[in-house]
Amino acid sequence: MLKLKVLCLFIVICAMLIISACGRGGHEEDTIDNDNARDASSTVLNILIPDFYPRNPFNIAEATLNQELYKLNRAFELEINTFRYEETIHQIARMEAMMMAGESYDLFLLDREHNLWRFAQSGLVVDIYERIDNCRHTNREDFLTNALNAFTINEGLYAFPMRLTFDYIAINSALPQEFISTFFNMNSITNIEVMSMYLELNKNYYDDFNSLIISNSVSNFFSDDIKARALNDFVNLNEGVSFLNGSGFVSFLDTLRQVQEIQGFPTERFISSTGLSSRQVRQRESRRYMFIDDQFSQNSLFVFFEPINPYFLHHIPLANEAGELYISRFNSPSAFSIAATGNESLAWDFLRHLIAPLVVVNYDYRPHSMAITIPVKRSYIESHFSALIYHNDLDDRFSPNFVGMGKYDDEREERIQQAWERFVAFSEMPVATIPLVPIGIIEEDLSLFMDGVITAEDAALRMHNRVSLWLIE
Repeated sequence: MLKLKVLCLFIVICAMLIISACGRGGHEEDTIDNDNARDASSTVLNILIPDFYPRNPFNIAEATLNQELYKLNRAFELEINTFRYEETIHQIARMEAMMMAGESYDLFLLDREHNLWRFAQSGLVVDIYERIDNCRHTNREDFLTNALNAFTINEGLYAFPMRLTFDYIAINSALPQEFISTFFNMNSITNIEVMSMYLELNKNYYDDFNSLIISNSVSNFFSDDIKARALNDFVNLNEGVSFLNGSGFVSFLDTLRQVQEIQGFPTERFISSTGLSSRQVRQRESRRYMFIDDQFSQNSLFVFFEPINPYFLHHIPLANEAGELYISRFNSPSAFSIAATGNESLAWDFLRHLIAPLVVVNYDYRPHSMAITIPVKRSYIESHFSALIYHNDLDDRFSPNFVGMGKYDDEREERIQQAWERFVAFSEMPVATIPLVPIGIIEEDLSLFMDGVITAEDAALRMHNRVSLWLIE
């Protein structure tokens, strides 16, 4: 009888252990208050990132979170899974298959090839707003909600951006004054406005400027990028309505083809320089581009400070017709999604600890990109900006390149203050939703149009019908 009682007690204890250890997808899950002391015990957090991504920020976030958990006699282990850039499409297909089967990484870096809309509609990724709201350490106002809106679908947040970088373009100072004046009167500019200005320049000043293309290769002025953004701008996903058959999209298609016909778009994706462009590089670029995008690496300083050699002038952000700014393709927002099959609470706690080491500059370490990016967490913004500016060695980097930034210039601090105010103003501007409608839906019709087989009106109507059908599937 005693042996029987012992056996029964052993079975009960085993059952309790199994129940306590298994949450969704076999992970321990804290369903009470997001205090991950419970679901961090004896668990592994799996994350998927490209192999070129820096490891150190993830290790710092792991150590920082574990310091909190150690006080509660808990810990977790981070398992980083990587893939090569050339394996991206294969890896995405593999991960989607895993998610459909109920198994996946807890966290993954959102790639432009991921279909976030399908993930959200299928319940494959978590609404991170729920994680934020249930977390005793955070609330939504801790973060730039305009940045979060870019990844929000039907009021659910399905990817969390670590940082914000916009496309700021400046105009070539050698252009006729009428173009410069028009550009100077703008606070932001749309893709179709940029293309229209380019076509007008070619029409009125062909002999002088026919060798220029629209913009440098760091920009989002590749034809595919413009198409993806336009498709997103003319479709309201939340309401399930397409406006592709309207006159606005027809006009966009006509303008797009005209620029394509005169080979106005950049074709090679390369980065000419990773640091501050030299005078010779800027001069060479002024002979190649009507506009320049300086948001990559330390060249983003040109957005906020006046150059001594003004080959390009007046940086303003690219925006849609509603004035919402586009997030840059380069210096990506480092947006992460949490799989619904994963350890949701622990994944969120890890993400909130990852923001600082991945994005914020301080005097102990630098993130892998030295561009002037905007951290998504409000409390990090001012210290990040100050550290980034002074990390760039004012005397060595600023003085030779920017007006009034010499070591003994009285106006230096005033110019830094002006840059800070502009930085803050950009951080609060509305942000456009990332492209969510798959461009593949309209590729056949787009190809027929670009080849001159069908008119813009016919193409727009065909695309409208295809996307409308996709919306109700």
